[in-house]
Amino acid sequence: EWLDTKFPTVVPNEYYPFGEGQFTDAIRSIVHTAGLTWHEAQIVVDNFWREKRNAGKVTATGREEGEAEKDKKKRKKRAVMKGTGELPGVNYEEGTYEGYGPGGVAIFLEVLTDNKKRTVADIRHLMSKHGGNLGENGSVSWMFDKKGQIQVGIEAGEEETILEAALECGADDFEVEEDMYLISTDPAELMQVKDQLESKGYEINSAEVEMVPKNLKEVEKKDVDRVLNLMDELEDNEDIKSVFANFDIDEADIPSS
Repeated sequence: EWLDTKFPTVVPNEYYPFGEGQFTDAIRSIVHTAGLTWHEAQIVVDNFWREKRNAGKVTATGREEGEAEKDKKKRKKRAVMKGTGELPGVNYEEGTYEGYGPGGVAIFLEVLTDNKKRTVADIRHLMSKHGGNLGENGSVSWMFDKKGQIQVGIEAGEEETILEAALECGADDFEVEEDMYLISTDPAELMQVKDQLESKGYEINSAEVEMVPKNLKEVEKKDVDRVLNLMDELEDNEDIKSVFANFDIDEADIPSS
């Protein structure tokens, strides 16, 4: 419950599932206090926020509120134990799966599971259910580049100033995306670039290694619902850590909520 106490105000949502701007802070705190590696701490926080987000989607119909709260705490505790490998008699393995979604959208998944057979069966079922299919290793990974991705809020300064600072800190690329600056790095240099930017006074919203699509696949209107529903269900699966895809959807085709 330490994470929940330290970061009580985070409200995970569809776009920032780990809490905008606090994912990295949580990892750093665990590294310093628990003596874990950055990767180990990332797994702990990743699972904690996924459980916190999913807990918010569960309706405790027919039960007293106090009982529902107990269940939430149990799920959070299990998420942390899962990330550190502390669940008794349970061994977790990392892995990746690849496939195609509706309309030929390429999908790359990173998982942390104690049962690969269950996980692959779940993924295959979800893919098939929404008009996609699970592929072999390497079937779509060539369509992505593994990169460090650092997000800095647009309010941090002028574009030229941020670009110059990013390049001085060792960044490989720089883009402006609506309300943020997106800085790309070599995966091995991610934390070094992040730390140098922070030393210059820039607030980092997030810093993660991601699979970035080389090209985007335009999704036809008839496939939009199926693609979005598949993404939602994959992200809700407790064994799936990260979902990467190369789809490009016209905003006009996105159904209103």
